[in-house]
Amino acid sequence: MKLFKYSLLLFVGIFFASPKVFADNLDNVPLATLKQRMNHGDKDAMIKYYEKRFTVDGEKPLSEVEEMANRGDGVADAELGIAYLHGGRGIPQDLTKASEWFQKGVEVGDNYSLVNLGLLYLDGKGVTQDVSKAIELLTKAANNGVPIANLHLGLIYAFDKYGVQDYFKSNQWFEKAAKLGMPEAMLFLGMAYENGNGVVQDKAKAKEYYKQACSNKLQKGCSLYSELNDQ
Repeated sequence: MKLFKYSLLLFVGIFFASPKVFADNLDNVPLATLKQRMNHGDKDAMIKYYEKRFTVDGEKPLSEVEEMANRGDGVADAELGIAYLHGGRGIPQDLTKASEWFQKGVEVGDNYSLVNLGLLYLDGKGVTQDVSKAIELLTKAANNGVPIANLHLGLIYAFDKYGVQDYFKSNQWFEKAAKLGMPEAMLFLGMAYENGNGVVQDKAKAKEYYKQACSNKLQKGCSLYSELNDQ
């Protein structure tokens, strides 16, 4: 099926993605203001805050980032986790250390540590595999408004890889991710409606979602929209 084939590409492309930015109008807002707005539930400010922090901290020595993490800075925990996850910034890849830093981030309430630790549990990388724990962590991040957490939950339920396939649940999470601006979720909703996975088959609605994905600069949405239009 088209849905299954594309899923493999998506997992490779965004499995440990950093925050995806949709709030371009926040480019000139200071970090302190973004953090304050984030703490008051502004999801766009949260996404922009992480993007800016990762950019700013990327210029610092890793030892300085570790000092920040040891002072309880959850974003720094996430950055260290990502460094060990991929191996970079002068350190080798170490999935166990990555999981330890993400765990520290989770303990101080960092949302992207929640996402990344959840993904490690999902496939047993650096930790013992625990799909239920992965879903728990990702759900918490999703409920905190992290777009990519909603998307990953949709993917977990969309396929039978983890033994929890449920099209209804997958579409619910994709809908939430789409509302938060994730074009990949729009694409998967289009596939669900085109194939009748968990919904009544509706090719007109599928085209609508493909068009939304295309409008959000996801080329695959453009090509699937054209294919469906030609049928």
